[in-house]
Amino acid sequence: MKNENGLQQIFVRIGDEYGYRHIGADFVESCDLKIKWVRQGNSVQFWVTDYLKDAPDDILESLAETIFRRIYENADSPYDSSFIEYLTTDLFVKELQPVYLSRLGCASASPVGRYKDLRRCVDRLAEKGLVKNIPNMYMGWMPMGPSDSVGHSSPLMRSICMNERLDRHDVPDDLMDFCFYSQLKKVEQGFGMDSKRNNKEYFLSIEGYPDSERFIAELGSRGLSMWKTLSPEC
Repeated sequence: MKNENGLQQIFVRIGDEYGYRHIGADFVESCDLKIKWVRQGNSVQFWVTDYLKDAPDDILESLAETIFRRIYENADSPYDSSFIEYLTTDLFVKELQPVYLSRLGCASASPVGRYKDLRRCVDRLAEKGLVKNIPNMYMGWMPMGPSDSVGHSSPLMRSICMNERLDRHDVPDDLMDFCFYSQLKKVEQGFGMDSKRNNKEYFLSIEGYPDSERFIAELGSRGLSMWKTLSPEC
């Protein structure tokens, strides 16, 4: 496990190449994989998600290089392939998915709700050829209060939490399948791809779903939407 001094040493070494002379870097507990910073002149302070505490030096060096390049270029520089590969390994997901779900605080322990079973959604979508096998994927339920989103998904943590407002006897199975599909497509896209291309492909997949307009209208009549689906990451 990387300690705070080790993390700071890496960021100091990389930051020196970009002209920063006063650099702080700390691990912080977070639900999503986030890296935040505040800078003033040649000073900068970083807060790095503790999901990366066990990352090897070369991965943290890659992260630091990307972040400093983003600051220097004032642009969304892409992450190095080695960083993305590290985050998308089965080992990373197996170890940190339970931590992520515990931090959500209210995700169910089972895909089986009071009226709906998300495994049946997978079965029906598979029969239509609309689902891919995603190893180590979590699917469950979560109370979302007044939120109009049908669910909350994380491609990085391969998790889908459906809004408990859908776990009702009067929600048709075909509508439930559409809602689950809207979350599944985000997880299928995975972490680290180009966001603009991701969004375009996502909207096309939703528009191409059979009877999508009818389902979107029905969701609207129930005060729900399937557009707010992605947990912010990095």
